[in-house]
Order: sequence, then C-alpha cells, then structure tokens
Amino acid sequence: MAIQGTDQKTSAVTGAIGNEEGAPALSFTDVARKITGDDAPDWLVEALTNWAPCLMINRGLAFRQPTRSEMRKSLQGVRGAAACIVNALNNGATRDFLDAACGAKIPYHGQIDHMLRDLSRRSEEAISRLVTKDGKTKAGHNKAEPPGHIPPKTSFAAFILEAWSFIHGVEPGPKNQKAAAAAELYWNVSTGHVSIEPTKAALKRIVDQEPKSWGERLNGWRHHFKQAKEPAASHIRQEIRRHLKEGKRQAEFLAEYKPD
Repeated sequence: MAIQGTDQKTSAVTGAIGNEEGAPALSFTDVARKITGDDAPDWLVEALTNWAPCLMINRGLAFRQPTRSEMRKSLQGVRGAAACIVNALNNGATRDFLDAACGAKIPYHGQIDHMLRDLSRRSEEAISRLVTKDGKTKAGHNKAEPPGHIPPKTSFAAFILEAWSFIHGVEPGPKNQKAAAAAELYWNVSTGHVSIEPTKAALKRIVDQEPKSWGERLNGWRHHFKQAKEPAASHIRQEIRRHLKEGKRQAEFLAEYKPD
C-alpha cells in the first residue's frame, strides 16, 4: 500500500507539470502556457528560451560551488599566504635579498603591504561567516554561499514571478500551485535546451549528479518564491522585467507594421 501511495503522488505531480509518460517532449511553449493559462504569446516563449541557457549556467556554477569546509580551508590559505608575505617584506634581511635581485628597492612595498593586510582582514571576516562561536564549521546546507547569493531554483522562480505578474498584473502567492508547476516545468525543460558544446555535455553531467527531489516537488518551490521576493533578488527581477517589456514591445511593433 505504501508503494501504491507513492506512485499516486508521483503521478499527481507528473500530471501537474504536464510530463505524462509517453507524451511528446515538452517545450518552452508548454512552460509559457502554464503561466498564461491559454495560448502563449510568441514573445514570452522567446524570453523563456533566451533566458534558459543563462539560468542553466548558474545552475552548473552552483553545483560546483565548494562546500563550507572547502571554502574555509581555501580562505585560511589566503589568510596565511597574505600574512606570510607581509612578514617576509617587513623582514629587513629578506627584503635586502629581494631588492638585490633586481638592483633596486621594491617600489610598491607600501601598496602591497596595505593590500595584503586588507586581504587578510577580508579572509578573517569571511571565515567568521562559516564557523560557529566555538570555531566549528557551521552545519546545515553544505554549500558555501556568500551573502546575497541567489540559488539556481530561486533564479527560475524569479523569472516565473516576473512573467506571471507581467501577464496577470499580480504576483502569484508562494503557495500558488500553478506558478509552482510552471517553475518545475521550466526547471526540467531547460536541461534539454542547451545546444553549445562542451557546455551541453558538462551541464548534463551536472544534472545527472544533482540530488533528486522526492515527495511533493511543487511544494518545494514555496521557499524559492519567497526568496525571489527578497531584496537580494531585485536586480535579476528588474533585468527579467526589462527583457519581457522589450520582447512584448517589439512583437507589437512588428505586428503593427506587418504587411497584409
């Protein structure tokens, strides 16, 4: 019975995103229809198509983002290297050898000392974001994400938010299942529409290695829709809105002057 219940859930989610077994391959037109609810305008399909490669590249970069432990180790290396050079340049004997190597004193000693000390402080501050008060690497989501980082799914959710509000005049709520279905479909369809090699092959390997979602996949988009409404995502939403406006304006211009 437990297996049957799981199958029913999977079937319901699959139907929600329009990816039924044996059906034709889905496209960005299907994604656009999830947003509009009826016939999708060509300019929206084109916008979805044009943005997909960029969103997929972000998806690939996020997958390769180092873990917190790896980033902490890297930052500790930067801090140690900066301190080592500062100490060496402030050692008279070492600097004498460096000056003698080119027959002149190091002209940028003051500048490099300032830069390296600043780099050391930055490394220390960055490390502090990755550790607890007792000096242990923070638990939880294992990827090291700097402040203001936009996760890939949040970028996809941002596009759906902007497209939805542009079409309907109001943003969908975080629990809107139709908007979630559009985001889920856009996420899945985009994986098969990167045509540039070797990027296509690399992204395919990344997608194959990504953790698979289980349970109610559409409900998992609530968090990303909420994140997409935060100030950190405002810049990407503004850029998406600009492209949507330009796409629609150009389509209307061409339609107006299209010869009979």
